[in-house]
Amino acid sequence: MRKISLLIALFIFGSLSSVSAQDFTVAEMMQLRTSSLSNFETVVMAKGYELNEVDKDYDHYVTFRKGHNTISYGYVKNDGDLRHIDTVVIYLLTREDEYNKLKSSVKENSAHPNRTHFFKNETHILHVNQDNGVVVHFFTKFNERPLYEVEVMTLDADRY
Repeated sequence: MRKISLLIALFIFGSLSSVSAQDFTVAEMMQLRTSSLSNFETVVMAKGYELNEVDKDYDHYVTFRKGHNTISYGYVKNDGDLRHIDTVVIYLLTREDEYNKLKSSVKENSAHPNRTHFFKNETHILHVNQDNGVVVHFFTKFNERPLYEVEVMTLDADRY
């Protein structure tokens, strides 16, 4: 009986620790943004994500889900030139500690200071320029529950 209790306790502890583990880093999302859709799919599915949705409206997105978290790979039309397509990676998560860890991993570019935009609906966006022509957005949304979003795109596709 003790062995069974010990096995159950180890299983529960292992399950809880894997749930709180961070699936993606900002650096990894930046690499995934420049990869092919096929490579993106291979990487995210290896981390336990499953295909959730394919959206082919104005922009094209493929979204993968694991629990409440999603990660999407999208082809987005540039607002300035609709013939130009940019690749975007969007990671949605519900854990504030994981979101804060991701946010603290990105350093401010002294040539292009961070900017924060506030909106009436309790949403705000931290806009962080990177040296390589990439911008990382950290969205905080409070609707029925907090939702945190990390978006990696080129400066050309930046709408904020």
